[in-house]
Amino acid sequence: MMDYNPRLDALRALCVFGVMCFHWQGILQFGWIGVQTFFVLSGFLMTGILTPAKEKYDARNFFLVFQWRRALRIFPAYFGYVFFLAGVFWLTRQPSSLPQVIPFLSTLTLNIARLLPWFSNDQAYTHLWSLGVEMQFYLLWPLLIYFTNRERLPILIYFLLATAPLLRFLTELQTSAVYSDPEAIGNAVYNSPLSHLDAFAAGAAVSLGIPGFRSGFGQKFAVLASITVLAGLGLTIVSHVQGSPIPSASLGYPINLPSFHSSVWGYSLIDLTSAFLIGMLKTKDLPFFRNAVVQRLGRISYGMYLFHLPVQKLLKLPLSGKAEIDAESIAFFGLSIIGTILLALVSYECFEVHFLRLKNLYQPPQKRGMRIAECGTGTSSRRNGIADCDCIGLSSVAATVLVRPSLYTV
Repeated sequence: MMDYNPRLDALRALCVFGVMCFHWQGILQFGWIGVQTFFVLSGFLMTGILTPAKEKYDARNFFLVFQWRRALRIFPAYFGYVFFLAGVFWLTRQPSSLPQVIPFLSTLTLNIARLLPWFSNDQAYTHLWSLGVEMQFYLLWPLLIYFTNRERLPILIYFLLATAPLLRFLTELQTSAVYSDPEAIGNAVYNSPLSHLDAFAAGAAVSLGIPGFRSGFGQKFAVLASITVLAGLGLTIVSHVQGSPIPSASLGYPINLPSFHSSVWGYSLIDLTSAFLIGMLKTKDLPFFRNAVVQRLGRISYGMYLFHLPVQKLLKLPLSGKAEIDAESIAFFGLSIIGTILLALVSYECFEVHFLRLKNLYQPPQKRGMRIAECGTGTSSRRNGIADCDCIGLSSVAATVLVRPSLYTV
């Protein structure tokens, strides 16, 4: 049973603001790490949803229920935005590269397109690559959960944690035979779905509470965070000595991790640190993460992520390509934050919420022997007309409290 934890909403808000700062003239050059934490959080939440569902449903309904609810959370806002882009292109022929990428946008495989030599980044859509990785995880992870018994699931998770760095190394090795530019090599590693298996596995490890991910999260987070920061600072110093400096403002973790093979091991440090932070938030009520405003922003973080980059693209036009950060730039960045929040709020309250109310429309029978449980106890409540628990209205059925629909974001 997974209860709604509002502190995780606050973590989402922190992550999306980090990404927004990264995309605005690199104000926070390591802000891209927020995407990695999103991946870890998805592994945590989806494992917490799938493991009890495995006991409740037969194979067919196990997959159908999960994918139905995932689609209701992801597809409406995502494809609404893609259709909007198509309409803008029809009227203005911008972005000019849209016809080449629309097949990938339509199939949520933009991360694959970003591996191809002809791909052209455009702020209207380039950030949607991470939703491709998420959807690929949503296809793979239910299979692994369902066909791996409970006793062997920890072994699988340890295996993924250990082999993902090896897969990144092999990707780096293979790509280096084609590209000589470290940025291109790092980009190939970053966009490969195989590169992020340990992110989802780290979240799953905390969700299941396997050995090493069961307790002592505060101490483990402090140790891993210290190691991560010290490793980054060390690499920054060495790079300056060698004459090919890593930007100091990135703390040693620039996007794509192109130096010192950090694309192999750097993601592991970030993922484990994020996992222990999530574990800490399971039990500790830290001041920042219990702030009601921050939690509310986290509940619309999916829309904020979806809309922030096109909003920034529009508000950068008056800056005429100016790269330096000054008072004018900060002012426009503030406007972009306000615009993004308003768009995300309208999208959620006026559009997405209507689809979320359909999540229990598909109510399959559960396996025999499940006890009846009353829905409406514990932390369950109703918000915006949406029950915070998944209550199956059938006799001989157990109602399992799941996370609030607004947590079904990526």
